Amino acid sequence: SRADALETFVTLEQHNDDMGLVRGWLERADDKLDRLIERGR
Repeated sequence: SRADALETFVTLEQHNDDMGLVRGWLERADDKLDRLIERGR
């Protein structure tokens, strides 16, 4: 039904937001690691 399709779409959008947050967090963690490695050399 149309309501089901809308529900699925909203859920996917929410999932994409979550993935964006995770990706951003991973990128920041990666930057921190790079800096630690540079400092350790």
